[in-house]
Amino acid sequence: MALGAQRVDIVQLVLRSVAATVGAGILVGIAVSIGINRIVSHWVQSSSRDPLALIAGAYWTAFTSAAIVTIAIAAMSWLAFGSDSWHAFFHWMPTFSQAFFTEGRATWFKLQSMFGLVRFFGGSEPPAWTLQWMMSGTVVVVLVVAWRSRLSYALKPAALATATLLVTPYLFLYDEMVLAIPVALLVRIGLADGFSEYELPALGCVALLLMSFLWVGAPVGLGAALIVAMLIVRRAGMPRTTMMSNMSTL
Repeated sequence: MALGAQRVDIVQLVLRSVAATVGAGILVGIAVSIGINRIVSHWVQSSSRDPLALIAGAYWTAFTSAAIVTIAIAAMSWLAFGSDSWHAFFHWMPTFSQAFFTEGRATWFKLQSMFGLVRFFGGSEPPAWTLQWMMSGTVVVVLVVAWRSRLSYALKPAALATATLLVTPYLFLYDEMVLAIPVALLVRIGLADGFSEYELPALGCVALLLMSFLWVGAPVGLGAALIVAMLIVRRAGMPRTTMMSNMSTL
């Protein structure tokens, strides 16, 4: 070994270094999380930070602020790392698109989108893109209408989170964790206003679909997202009095 050091000593040195680095990272992360928790909570609850939702809801001040911050962050990254990283990003985008969407390097069952579903069942690329963009366009229109309506604010972020999963063709199962947001909001609304007779069974189906991925190996995440989307649409069209009457019959 170099300089007469024993293998055990080197392993211990590496482990101590890793432990110190990880421990420091955890402590800093906890401190930062505690420090900004209230700010982030207020920031999330006050309005959406999705550009489409900000435009649809006419939150122009928030949209302008978000755009300025985004440009500032991009400028700082350029100053810190130069333009090579940006050039590499745009250079490799078509290559990755070719690998995932045309050649199927990630295997089709892993893509939890309409595009992945069509390709999983043997469809070619053109109809897969056609169906994906049809669904994406429909979701965008519904989302804009929802954010410009007087729909309760609890349903608006639920719709936004679900729409995020439905509009993109590049979606893996671990991305489905975003469904925790609309599911939590639906449960919160249900506890306050009452559940309909089908909502809890439907949410159970969502959980079963996501868990079944390990055994079926199919784009089941799309079905889970669609179920949540239908629950949100149904809840948006159901008045509070109807929900309370359903709760009283349980």
